[in-house]
Amino acid sequence: MVIRLSDFRTPPPPREIPDWVKTQTTKKLFNAAIDEFEIIKQKAKTPANLKIKERHIVLRQLALRCGVSPSTITQRRQPDLIALIQSLNSDLDMFFQSATAASYSSGRKLTKQELIRQNREQKLEIDRLTNLRLVEALSSVLDSEILENSRTQVVTINQLKEEVRRLNRVIAEQGLLNQRYIDNA
Repeated sequence: MVIRLSDFRTPPPPREIPDWVKTQTTKKLFNAAIDEFEIIKQKAKTPANLKIKERHIVLRQLALRCGVSPSTITQRRQPDLIALIQSLNSDLDMFFQSATAASYSSGRKLTKQELIRQNREQKLEIDRLTNLRLVEALSSVLDSEILENSRTQVVTINQLKEEVRRLNRVIAEQGLLNQRYIDNA
């Protein structure tokens, strides 16, 4: 009879769902975020050189993977989920740093070609991250500008509706006065 260590493993406890998870969509996103955390953690253990997007839980990719609109995962709609994902991403950062620190056990210096390749990869990553930050900043500016424009348009529309009502009353009063004038003539 062969005895295996897997025979004595206990199944993992069921995932505890926090109180703030109230809807099915939030539950699906929560479970996907936790699963993604575990997958990225396993990838970080391998010596592969992961890009930053592969080291973090990316909100857009998480939403698309769950079959929901990326606009569902916003600070306004899902603040607790965003906080959880930010916490998980910081944990992944620390885990990745400790994993990469442990992987550099050799005292060998990199060759010039390896340094050039590594430098090129890091420059591309910096450019990509800079572009992502610019996109985020521009989209937030546009969102705030669109909100301000829509607020002023709502005020203008309400003012115009009130003016139309007032003019309709004036027209009705003019019609009555004209009718009285015709009746008296």
